[in-house]
Amino acid sequence: MPNDEARQRSRLIIFGVVGAYLLLLVGLASVGRFTFVTKTAVVPVVLLAVLATGHVRAFVEQWAVFLSLLVLFDAFRGYIYYSIVALDLDVYMGYVIELERWLLGGHIAPVWVQARWWDPDVETAFDQLLTVVHGSHFLFFLLFSLTVWHARRAAFPDLKLGMLLVMAGGLVGYLLVPTVPPWMAASEFGVLPEITRVYGQVYNTATPTLRQALDTNPIAAMPSLHTAFPAFLTLVAWRLWRWRALPIFPYFALMLFSLVYGGEHYVADELAGIALAGVVYTAVYPGRLGARLRAALARQDAEASAVLRWLDTPLRRHLAATALVLLAAEVVGQISLSGRSAWSPGRRFVARELAGKSPLAPVVLGRIALAEEDLPTAQREFERALTLVQDPVRLRAVRVMTAQTAMHNGDAAAAVRALVVEPLDQLDPEHGVLLARGHFATEQRDAGMRVLTQLSRGYPGSARLAYERGKWGLAVGALSPADIEGVVLSLRDRFHDPVAAELADRLAAQLARTGPARAGRHRTGP
Repeated sequence: MPNDEARQRSRLIIFGVVGAYLLLLVGLASVGRFTFVTKTAVVPVVLLAVLATGHVRAFVEQWAVFLSLLVLFDAFRGYIYYSIVALDLDVYMGYVIELERWLLGGHIAPVWVQARWWDPDVETAFDQLLTVVHGSHFLFFLLFSLTVWHARRAAFPDLKLGMLLVMAGGLVGYLLVPTVPPWMAASEFGVLPEITRVYGQVYNTATPTLRQALDTNPIAAMPSLHTAFPAFLTLVAWRLWRWRALPIFPYFALMLFSLVYGGEHYVADELAGIALAGVVYTAVYPGRLGARLRAALARQDAEASAVLRWLDTPLRRHLAATALVLLAAEVVGQISLSGRSAWSPGRRFVARELAGKSPLAPVVLGRIALAEEDLPTAQREFERALTLVQDPVRLRAVRVMTAQTAMHNGDAAAAVRALVVEPLDQLDPEHGVLLARGHFATEQRDAGMRVLTQLSRGYPGSARLAYERGKWGLAVGALSPADIEGVVLSLRDRFHDPVAAELADRLAAQLARTGPARAGRHRTGP
């Protein structure tokens, strides 16, 4: 009876602490601050719960190596991304889109779902619920594992083995078939209609080192580990508790929906995750993989088993093994972080995944040429994109890239052609200045001054526009010295910041060097 009371007390403490943490997540999500909660923040909460129960030694012996191996696997997840970038390995996109269409009769699940339920202008309670579900991935794993450890400790070794195998299977998929997620296929490459990445950086599953909890691998979509982990745990729950495990099923269904709704995964990714979970479950439980591994370890000689059988070694060996695994994770993470750069598509990717499929193919080729400092090729590709891209927002971005590249090439006329079709009220100050410079370079002084004057009226708070209007008005003789002095005073009086003051000093110095005769040579007025 005392043991039952102690067990009940431990259960209440563990679930009380973790439950309070879950309520905190819900509260943060309701006020839009869920993005600041990372999965590593769960670990101190779990340790606090275990410390409160007094089962610290048992926890270290049965959890320490397991958790450190998860950290190591996460480190390899980051290292895989580093390797893909460093070795220029192939990244894939089209195959999963075709598979999705085949599975769903021509539909793409994230496109279909967002078109019907996602409203970018309204954040609903359902959006907040899905945010919590999506971000609870690691919390659910820990809470479930604590439950099994506390209530069915004999089943805990097989659970740990299964979780590690699920993670390993995901890593194999990320290495062999690195796959672009739906939101990237739509927003970056234009092969799908618009898909919003609803959750952004709400949560991620990559922790390459203990100091880098926000690292991520953006091309790790196949299989979906956000699906595979809860799928495996749902199967285990059914095996251990049967009908009492039914509350897990709605959570699993919400997780599946949240991944599609947020633009993170296709249904095909989720099915791959479920298949991975099913294979691992079959191997560990009906196949008794864990029992066979433990039997094999038991047949090893004493020296070998002292190294390999972590679950049966003294506490100091658990701590030593944990330290070694964490050190390995730190080394792997530091290697990947030291040379990490963001993945960018290469010509092989464009030829295989974009050519003939997306109007953004020449845009991507233009960016590749820019990275190679081949400006003439970049300009040609961007100009080709102007004839293909129809989406107004993307077309405006292509016009700006074309104009910027043309100016670098000394082709001011091409820069003007790219931007002059845009209404001035749709140009921001930076791009308006670019258009004005193109006009001045092609001797269209009045046109250049009209652009700067009109934009200055539309953006009265832009110190950069005020400076550019004064500078070019001085350079082409379009403004009188009094006008220039007025701009200088305006910069100093209306814009109380160091940048505006520096621009004012720079313009005053230019006026002093130019002299009043030249400055007043061709005044057109403001």
